[in-house]
Amino acid sequence: MATAAQVLRMRSLGLSELEARRLSAHEAEVEIARLEAILPAGRALLTKMQRLGLPAESGIVIAEAKRRIEAASLRHYLTMLEARNIPHTQDITAAQAEELAEVGPPTVRQMQVAAEMELEVPPNMGQRSLDRYLAEAASAETGAVEEFYAVALRSTKCRGIGRQQVRNVIRYLNAHYPD
Repeated sequence: MATAAQVLRMRSLGLSELEARRLSAHEAEVEIARLEAILPAGRALLTKMQRLGLPAESGIVIAEAKRRIEAASLRHYLTMLEARNIPHTQDITAAQAEELAEVGPPTVRQMQVAAEMELEVPPNMGQRSLDRYLAEAASAETGAVEEFYAVALRSTKCRGIGRQQVRNVIRYLNAHYPD
């Protein structure tokens, strides 16, 4: 089924709620892209384009307006990153560049925590995104530890095992046998 956000977006693009709710999530994505490619950009997008100094000719479609805004935002934030000597890769998105420019790259402590958890930090990740990534990884690890700890407690061969030992085994297995 289409997500609530997709239904809301399709309604704002002129589709009835009944029609929008009949679509699968994938079909909704396709329909949103189709509608954005044919419908003219609204006042909010045109105003944003003008604020960024972009030409906002009448009749520009939503998809093209969004593409131009994304490109202008990316150029703006890349200039800021270069001025602050913040490293990044070439395949950076405007959202990633914005976060790096506004919040900054990962701290030494965040990188230490990621290393302790044996996580590889994706490129172009800022502090906020890395905090979420670390929290999700910790939550997933805690769930796995509790699950396997419960299994170990039922085994007669694992009497006296602790959660930290289970965590260490999981980390070893993930590091040496990722599949």
